[in-house]
Amino acid sequence: MEISVIIPVYKDWARLAICLMCLQNQSIRSEDWEIVIVNNAPDDSPPSNFLIPDNAILIDQAKAGSYAARNTGILHSKGEVLAFLDSDCIPDSDWLLNASKLLDQEVELVGGKMEFFKEKEGSELVFQFEKAFSFDQKGNVANGQSITANLFVKRNVFDEVGFFPESFLSGGDFFWTNKASKHFKLVYGKDVVVRHPARLSISSLKKKKKRTAGGMYLREFQSLSFLQSFIFVVKQLRPPLTIFLLNRYSMALRVRFFFLKWYLEWIGIQEMMRVKFANQKMERN
Repeated sequence: MEISVIIPVYKDWARLAICLMCLQNQSIRSEDWEIVIVNNAPDDSPPSNFLIPDNAILIDQAKAGSYAARNTGILHSKGEVLAFLDSDCIPDSDWLLNASKLLDQEVELVGGKMEFFKEKEGSELVFQFEKAFSFDQKGNVANGQSITANLFVKRNVFDEVGFFPESFLSGGDFFWTNKASKHFKLVYGKDVVVRHPARLSISSLKKKKKRTAGGMYLREFQSLSFLQSFIFVVKQLRPPLTIFLLNRYSMALRVRFFFLKWYLEWIGIQEMMRVKFANQKMERN
């Protein structure tokens, strides 16, 4: 089966270059797959020394949002299978091969395993926090969902379900895969591995939370009445006491996790309240 790897990029050429270099080390023939890079900031051209692989194309999509970029990539792709990857990700050398094996077994969607790594300048606390609480792909798939940083979909699924929701700046992957998995088989790929850099700092975790809160706003919060909104907020802001049951971490680290996770929940609620009641735009980054 021919595979199209679709990668949206937004002002991230240095890390995309690393991603593309790793993709060239895939264990299947380059003739059997292609790369569709979608520049979501057309005013930001790649550097003059940026190398585009022979099996890749670069196209532009000016409409803001990675889901609009991914939809554009789908339209310009040729593969029977569409593989979604983020520009800052590093796929294992058998990423495409192992996904193909699963898709040959009457499976339509594969949510692959995510592993975090710490960049040189990154915070150790943030790295440990992301390892503990971010990208639980096994749990996601068990709930009929997957992130698009490591997702394989047969083209016929899009023909029936439709494209990603372009109004979402975050969370559109969960929304779409939840819809698709009601009609098609989604499985977890424990050997379909992608490595993702942990955020560098608490400040970058805060930015991420604001963005993901925008997705939660569209999926869950936007249509709630005032009373329902109040109940939602109270539930979200309950102290995350279950963190103290994570015995694999030291008590000192669990305390830091507790306050960081609770702080980020407050940031998320603040963002949703700002959008709903102050009628302000959602954060993109």
